[in-house]
Amino acid sequence: NEYGWWRIKTGRVNFDYTGIAKNEYGWWRIKNGKVDFRCNTVEKNELGWWKCKDGKVDFSCNTIEKNQNGWWKCKDGKVDFSFNGIASNRYGQWFCRNGKVDFKYNGLVKYRNNWWCVKYGKIYLKETVARNQYGWWYCRNGVVDYDFNGCAQNENGWWYVRNGKVDFGVNDTIYGRVNGSYGYYRVRNGKVSY
Repeated sequence: NEYGWWRIKTGRVNFDYTGIAKNEYGWWRIKNGKVDFRCNTVEKNELGWWKCKDGKVDFSCNTIEKNQNGWWKCKDGKVDFSFNGIASNRYGQWFCRNGKVDFKYNGLVKYRNNWWCVKYGKIYLKETVARNQYGWWYCRNGVVDYDFNGCAQNENGWWYVRNGKVDFGVNDTIYGRVNGSYGYYRVRNGKVSY
C-alpha cells in the first residue's frame, strides 16, 4: 500500500516479524513486518546470513560486507562461513577465518600459491619483513618475494635477505642499499648495522 511493503500472514500484517522473507520480486529485509528499503548490511534468516542492498538480498554480491557482528565474506549474496583465505572489498584485501575478517591477525598466511603479509587482518602492500614458522621473509605488494636479494626493513630493523628469506647466518660486511643509501654495512646474525 502507500505506507510500504508488508509481510502478510493469514491475511494480516505480521508486525512481529523481523528477518528475511521472499515474495515474487525477491528476498527482502523485513523489520517489524515492513520491508526496510534502507537496509544495506548483512542480515540473517533461518537459511543463512545475506547481504541486503536497498532492502533486497543481493545475490550478485561476492565481496566482504559488514554488519554489527563484523565483516563477512559473501558468495552469491550469502555469508560463506566455510571460507578461509583472502577476499576483497572497496577498502582492500582481507584475511578471513570461517568467513569473518580476522582484524587481530598479524603475520603471513598461505593462500592459493602465495604467502600473504597480513597486518590487523588487511593485506599489507608496503615493503616489509614478516615471519612465519619457516622464517622471516621479504614481502612486496602483499606477498613474499622469493626473488629479492638485498637489505629490507621491518619494525625490528634492517635485515640481510637472500632469495626472499632473512639469512640469520650472515656475519660479514656487505655492499647494499639501506635506508636509501648504497654502501658497505656490517651484518651480524642477519641484522644490518649502520
